[in-house]
Amino acid sequence: MTMNAIEKRIAKVKATLVVEQPYFGSIASYLKPILNEDIKTFLSTPKTFEYNDDYLSSKSDEELAFLLTNASMHQAFSHEQRIDSRMQWLWTLATDYAINCLLVNNGLELPDDLNYDDRFDDMSAEAIYVTLENEIDDEKHSPEKVSQIEFQGQVSSDE
Repeated sequence: MTMNAIEKRIAKVKATLVVEQPYFGSIASYLKPILNEDIKTFLSTPKTFEYNDDYLSSKSDEELAFLLTNASMHQAFSHEQRIDSRMQWLWTLATDYAINCLLVNNGLELPDDLNYDDRFDDMSAEAIYVTLENEIDDEKHSPEKVSQIEFQGQVSSDE
C-alpha cells in the first residue's frame, strides 16, 4: 500500500513534532491517519487520526502539527472516559478549549478555526465545562446550536 501525498505530509509533520515537541510528538506518532470524506475537518479515536483531505490541504505544516497534537491529547487525557453524565457536545467543546490552551502555551501554532480562549488557561476540562454550561441559554442546549453559542462572560471596563 502506497502513501498518498497527505499521508506523507502527516508522517513528515509527526517526525518534526517528535524532534521539536517530544512529548506531544511521541503521542501523535501512534495515531494512524485515515482519510474520511464524511467529516468536515478531523477527528480521533484511540488509534486513528481521521481527516478530510481538503481541510488538511488548507493547513500549514505548523497547523497540521497542532491538529495531530490536539487529536492525540484527547486520547492522552482520557476524555471519553471522563465524560460521566455530561452533555457530549459540550464536553467535547470544553476538552478542546483545555487542550488548545495547553498547546498554545507550549508554542504550537493555533489554526484559525479551532476553539481557543485564553481565559481557560490553566483550567481543567471539567472546570471549563461548568463555566460553559453556566454561560449558555437553555434553548441553546443542543449540538445543532453549538456554533451559535454566545458566551456571556464578564467584560472589563478597559475593553
